[in-house]
Amino acid sequence: MDSLENVQKRLEIICDEARGGTFAKAQAGAAVQSCRIWIEAEKLKVAVHRLKAAEEINKRLAAENKRLKADLARRGLRVTA
Repeated sequence: MDSLENVQKRLEIICDEARGGTFAKAQAGAAVQSCRIWIEAEKLKVAVHRLKAAEEINKRLAAENKRLKADLARRGLRVTA
């Protein structure tokens, strides 16, 4: 399993095989569960990627905030908050 499309195809095959009697219910259930686990793992990867991107944005904004506060302090202005 390497893409959502492949997982969807696999689920279709499992469904067809189970309906046709080629797959026992237990086998089909286990195969569906493995697809479900793969999908959840992919969702976690996406979430981690988004979190890392948000952390990078936060770091850039914190640095910009620090720079702007220093600039204002050089001008004799003080920011509270």
